[in-house]
Amino acid sequence: MIKIQKSRHRRGFLLGLEAEVGIFRLTLNRRFMAEKFKKGDTVELKSGGPIMTVRDTGEGYVVCCYFDQEMKLQGDYTFHEDMLKSVKLE
Repeated sequence: MIKIQKSRHRRGFLLGLEAEVGIFRLTLNRRFMAEKFKKGDTVELKSGGPIMTVRDTGEGYVVCCYFDQEMKLQGDYTFHEDMLKSVKLE
């Protein structure tokens, strides 16, 4: 018997798979989170700081980079997504 179950969570969903063969039972659960940010978004720390560009995301973390006033890349920095807020550039 194979049973697949999908349930919604606050920011994503949980996918469960249960398989039973004879006396053996296998259960797998995987949480899929909706990402707050995507590559190319502009963000800043909720506590302030420079405006940064999102380079990569995954598992609740966001890799950002920023440029100084002379447009020199200042490197990559990784933050938990809860530390950032979106910034709309005009």
